[in-house]
Amino acid sequence: MAEQRVQQYGLRIRRLRLVRKMSQAQLGKMTGLDQGFISRVENGIFECTSTQLAAIATALGATVSEILADAVKEPGSSYGAVAGSDPRAAILSDHGAAPGLQQLVNDTTLVEVLKVTPEEWRALRSLQPPAPLSRDGYVQILFALRAATRTNGISDT
Repeated sequence: MAEQRVQQYGLRIRRLRLVRKMSQAQLGKMTGLDQGFISRVENGIFECTSTQLAAIATALGATVSEILADAVKEPGSSYGAVAGSDPRAAILSDHGAAPGLQQLVNDTTLVEVLKVTPEEWRALRSLQPPAPLSRDGYVQILFALRAATRTNGISDT
């Protein structure tokens, strides 16, 4: 299933690049990535790191959320609906929750693609940033959390 997700966002990157009439080499120059790497990402052979994906999104005038939201949903990755056990429900029921975090919770396609764990929801909810974050800001923080908590180069996502 992970390969299918990588293929889907690779296709989304290709579509965005072509709409902008940009070559792989041009995108590579704008992002500091090799044209061959861009090709392998678009073909679903390589998966981007969060930093690479952010650079590609910026160069394409898109957001990481837009690129990932087009990826397919993986079955069986939904959460329960009980507010006490589901951090998403707790965020939705909290009228004081950050608007950007509520936008992320409401973006069910993106949430399914990202496979946000209950622990990650709790971490995102506990943030007290100095300025309001957008939905995409929370996605970037999620990537940073995952990168910072990765052990021995192996991610649990």
